[in-house]
Amino acid sequence: TVAPDESIRHAADLMLIRKIGCLPVVADAGRLVGVLSETDCLRVLTALLACRESAAVVAGPAVDAKRNVEHARG
Repeated sequence: TVAPDESIRHAADLMLIRKIGCLPVVADAGRLVGVLSETDCLRVLTALLACRESAAVVAGPAVDAKRNVEHARG
């Protein structure tokens, strides 16, 4: 089990180590509040990768412009 405030990384590590596809999310007094699945972890991963790729696309022209200025200065 994992608590609601556990990190997604910790939960994913537990699933990998235990070779299981989901974990119960248990709050105070052992009350079940949800189930975290492999699919949930993949959704988080793809969202993070999409953010990272978006940031790279946005930063790309600025980085290229900086290189051009530095190159022109010689």
